Amino acid sequence: MAHHLQLIKRVLQWGLPFGLTAMTVDWIYRDIWIDPPALILVLFLRDLLWAYGATALSLSYAAAIILLARREGWKRFVSPLGAVGRLALTVYLTQSIMFGMLFYGFAFGQYYKVGPAGTFGHAIVFFGVQIVACAWWVRRFRFGPTEWVWRSPTYMRVQPFRLARK
Repeated sequence: MAHHLQLIKRVLQWGLPFGLTAMTVDWIYRDIWIDPPALILVLFLRDLLWAYGATALSLSYAAAIILLARREGWKRFVSPLGAVGRLALTVYLTQSIMFGMLFYGFAFGQYYKVGPAGTFGHAIVFFGVQIVACAWWVRRFRFGPTEWVWRSPTYMRVQPFRLARK
């Protein structure tokens, strides 16, 4: 990992400002600029900027977490994310189901009622609950439920689910 440290630092140094700028431009264009011209080229460039900006911002967040995890004082704060990583598919699917139902019209349709800040607040609270649940889960089971369902057919045999008792 040490040989990748310079790359990780560069991702943070370049990704964070580019991502924040791209997301700000997107926000201004979508929510502040009242009557933007709908030229196809402008729409294409905005979508392109959003796609690369969101990716850069996500990668910079990951780089920041990696760099923080290397510091002694931060290890205990970021180590619970290891449990989330072991249940990544389960976490992804539960977030998709939860937020799909909460925010979109096929269930509760709350997105336009709570707005971006409210959505972010919901995401933080739900992810916090997931972190605690994942830490509890990995102390008792080898895999997350969907990881187990995925692995069993992959290895063509039922995988052991529970951890051996000590």
